[in-house]
Amino acid sequence: MVTSVWSEVGGAELLCDLVFLVGLYFSFSAIHSVFSLGLSSWLKNCGVVY
Repeated sequence: MVTSVWSEVGGAELLCDLVFLVGLYFSFSAIHSVFSLGLSSWLKNCGVVY
C-alpha cells in the first residue's frame, strides 16, 4: 500500500488531511452554489422575488 509508505516517511498524514479538507471545501462550495441557484430559481417560479 502506498499509504503505509507515506506514513513511514512522515508528514503524510498532514498532507492527506490537507487534501481531504481541500476536497471537502470544494465539494461543500459546489453543493452550496447549486443549492442557492436552485433555491433562487424555485422562489422565482413561485413568484417570490429573491
